[in-house]
Formats: sequence, structure tokens, C-alpha cells
Amino acid sequence: MCGIAGIVGAPGEAPSREALEAMGGTLAHRGPDDATLGLYGRAGFSFRRLSIIDVAGGAQPIDNED
Repeated sequence: MCGIAGIVGAPGEAPSREALEAMGGTLAHRGPDDATLGLYGRAGFSFRRLSIIDVAGGAQPIDNED
């Protein structure tokens, strides 16, 4: 099991890092092995990971330059 939570802010407003951390904290039981935040303009995501497959290289989120 893993977990993801997200916020999309109003135009021109970035999501609160504190809110994303709190949301991720509520998902800790779903993924105790890794916790990551991703901030992308007005969208923000909190990821929790349970390492089952690709333990060494399965970090989330997966980004690209586009």
C-alpha cells in the first residue's frame, strides 16, 4: 500500500507546505518507508511509500523536465 494526497490552489496561489505535510501524516500507515512532497506551481502532492517492488529505485514522485 502507498498513499497520495494533493491540493490545487487558486490561480496564483501555491499550496501550503504545512497542509501537505499534515495530509501526508494522515497517510503514514499506508507507506512508512518514504515520505516526499512535490510542489508544482499551484498544485502540491504528498506521497507515502511502502517499499515492496523496486525497493532501491522506486522513489516518488517521478519527475521529468516537461
